[in-house]
Amino acid sequence: MPKKKEGTSVKKAAPKKATSKKNVALKAAPEEYAFVTLDGKRLRTILELAHELDDMADHVFAHHVNSQKNDFANWVRDVFAEEALAQQIAQATDKHHTHIVVLRHIVEKLPSN
Repeated sequence: MPKKKEGTSVKKAAPKKATSKKNVALKAAPEEYAFVTLDGKRLRTILELAHELDDMADHVFAHHVNSQKNDFANWVRDVFAEEALAQQIAQATDKHHTHIVVLRHIVEKLPSN
C-alpha cells in the first residue's frame, strides 16, 4: 500500500444538499421492476425512458401503447408513484407527444439554483 505523502490531504466530497424535490427522473427502479421493452431493452429510470423514446421503433411503441393499454403510464404510476406524469403519458396521442411529456417532466424536476 503506497504511503501518503506528507503535506497532502484527502479532500472529502461536500455533502449533497437536501432538496424538497427529489429528482425522480434519476431514481432507479429496483431491477425486478425494470421496464423491458419488446426489443429487450431494460429501463430503470424515467430518464432512460426519455432516451429510449427518442430512438424507439414505431412498432415497439405501438406494442406498449395502443387503444387497450399504455404500459409506460402504468410503469410510471406503479413503480415511481408519479400519478400526474402517468396521466399525462396516458393522454399522449403518439410517441413524439409521449417523449415531450416525459422530457418536460424531467426538466420541471431539475433543481433550480
